[in-house]
Amino acid sequence: MEGKNLLLKLFLISLILHISILPLFSIVLPPKRKRYIPVEFRVYKPQIGKEKINLVEIEPFPKIPVVLPHYEKIFLSIEKEVFKKANEEITGLNRHTILTEIPENFKIAETRINIPSLPSIFGEKEKSAGKISEEIEGPGGKRRIIYKVSPEYPEWAKKEGIEGNVRIKFWISPQGKVVDTEIITSSGYPELDLIAEAFLRKWIFEPSTENYNVWGIITFRFRLE
Repeated sequence: MEGKNLLLKLFLISLILHISILPLFSIVLPPKRKRYIPVEFRVYKPQIGKEKINLVEIEPFPKIPVVLPHYEKIFLSIEKEVFKKANEEITGLNRHTILTEIPENFKIAETRINIPSLPSIFGEKEKSAGKISEEIEGPGGKRRIIYKVSPEYPEWAKKEGIEGNVRIKFWISPQGKVVDTEIITSSGYPELDLIAEAFLRKWIFEPSTENYNVWGIITFRFRLE
């Protein structure tokens, strides 16, 4: 009995030792490789236009009957009478002679229209004419004037009997244009001063070979006659 117990103990000890050593010598299995199996497939291009399409004629439901228009001939009994009467009236007309030439004794009636005389829109003072004269001094007076616009005597100044002198200093460019102006002496009426200055800026003088502006002084005299 003791011998059997001893063998059983030895077996158990050996079994425990093997179980404890087994993890140290674990078997590493290689991973399974994926296998690819080639598959053959075909792609067919769709054929357009070869398939026959059968059109089915479908009648509308419910079927509506087609009604054809009915024409009737209408005879007018008075047609002949109307044309007969018209022909009689036309043939009975008197023929008129169309004039192709005007005779010498042909006269056209004369018509006379009497137009009343209109009253004058100007007073007695406005009928008096105004005169404007100018005089140029300085180097600018030696330049010949090519284009000149003289100011008109304003009607309001004629009506009020206004007269005056305006002295303006101006500068002429080498091209002959008035580039700048300055009022030296006023007429006492700013409206007259601005009129004279505006017209002076439109003047054009003879061009010069000199490369600088030339000055001059002009005097406008507004006088009533």
